Amino acid sequence: PRAADAGPAREFGHPQHRGTVGIIAPYSRDFCKGCNRLRVTAKGDLRLCLFGDFGVPLRPLL
Repeated sequence: PRAADAGPAREFGHPQHRGTVGIIAPYSRDFCKGCNRLRVTAKGDLRLCLFGDFGVPLRPLL
């Protein structure tokens, strides 16, 4: 089981693969006050908030 302070993501994994994928559903759950995650958008920008307009482009650093 996940700890209560593990963050807003629901994690999914497969027994034949290492690691998990976390999905954050912002419209079905209110999580902002306890959020502790960074996000990478599909365009490669790092964001502190899903609802913010500011992102740091990561693609030039790769």
